[in-house]
Amino acid sequence: MCSSDLVDVSGDYALRIQRGPEADDDQVTVLSRDASVWLSLGSEIRIGALDTTLALVINEDETFVIQAAGLPDIHLGIGFDASVSATAVGFSYNNTGRDWDQTVSVNVGDVDVSVAVQVRDDVATAIVTDLEARVADYVSLAGTFAFEKQPASAESTASFLVVAQDASAFLDIGTAVHVGVSDVELAMVLLEDGRLALQTSGAAELSFGAGFASASAERIDFAYNNTGQDRAGDITLKVSDVSVSAPLNVADGQTIINVTGLQAQIGDILSISGDFGLRKTTDATPGQDELQITSQNAAVSLTAGDVVTAAVRNVVMDMCLRGDDDLTLDLSGSGWLKVGQGTVVADAARQDIGHVVGDALVHHS
Repeated sequence: MCSSDLVDVSGDYALRIQRGPEADDDQVTVLSRDASVWLSLGSEIRIGALDTTLALVINEDETFVIQAAGLPDIHLGIGFDASVSATAVGFSYNNTGRDWDQTVSVNVGDVDVSVAVQVRDDVATAIVTDLEARVADYVSLAGTFAFEKQPASAESTASFLVVAQDASAFLDIGTAVHVGVSDVELAMVLLEDGRLALQTSGAAELSFGAGFASASAERIDFAYNNTGQDRAGDITLKVSDVSVSAPLNVADGQTIINVTGLQAQIGDILSISGDFGLRKTTDATPGQDELQITSQNAAVSLTAGDVVTAAVRNVVMDMCLRGDDDLTLDLSGSGWLKVGQGTVVADAARQDIGHVVGDALVHHS
């Protein structure tokens, strides 16, 4: 039925034309119970709703207010896996210069069709409820997200600006390994060619599988940008009467999952701590994803029961986890500090410390 740089609408409608007291006060009201509404970027990306209840009021000066909600029809382009889901999509747009909170009606034969319209002025968002999507080979996202379309300009390509206040970001390896954050703010820019930038961080949720007696951390930071330019600033969208804002400060080319303040116990023999970087490798071996965990300044200690028998600092560590709980761990550090009987041995030169396979530590001499 209608199309603009901001929203496309199609379907069967009931229509009413209302003449105002002044020449420029005419108004068109459009209602539908089975419309389709969507925001599109190029030919591959769209946020859409099917079988919507829709109300559209168009003023003589070509300003309009639209409200619609329905079943999701979502495609996020080549930057995401094809399996994207949500429970609902709602659209709100209002550039009329005033808030709307009223019921609009159209008489169709003997039936009066009415829809309550509640849209704040200067709102132009699509709200996707219970979105679940995965950035290809990086991280899975979940939550309720607000999308706003930015048309192309002389300085930039068309894009979606995206924010969430209750998002989850995580990666899973099989059923045993989980690294993520939840109930966090998230900001994202999605370009029409599928490139994107995103940032989020929060309290850590960790599970490293059966090989670990425990694992915890202070925070996890996710940052990703393949858009071809650095991103610096906040993304702020108006959702209903609330401004939702989240930071997006990511240099181009970054693919980061940083874990700060990790504390982990491997079986009953080895403790590790420090700040770590993570990377997921899809199908590293046939049918198996891997999580690589690395650090340049970890601390490692060997334990016998509750007694620390040896400790090393400034450890270079490379650990690999698989979804079947298989674990490999390579360590090199700046010398042994033996603990026990009140004796501490001075630092030695950097040396190869050992290699862990499963729960067994193999010392290197």
